[in-house]
Amino acid sequence: MEDVDGAITEGLRATGMRETQREMVRAHLDAPPDVTTCCGSSCDPCVVTLARAVRVARRKLGRET
Repeated sequence: MEDVDGAITEGLRATGMRETQREMVRAHLDAPPDVTTCCGSSCDPCVVTLARAVRVARRKLGRET
């Protein structure tokens, strides 16, 4: 059984994202991987950070892409 919440927590911690951003990571777990680039607009979180958190969570769940 996958521990989705634990994997998301690991992704949040690895990237310094806040707990309040948990659902952003969850929403992208099953999305196709995409190439993201920072636009330099100081988004919170930056799409690059979000993508990194999703990768960490996917790795923990054995869903590497």
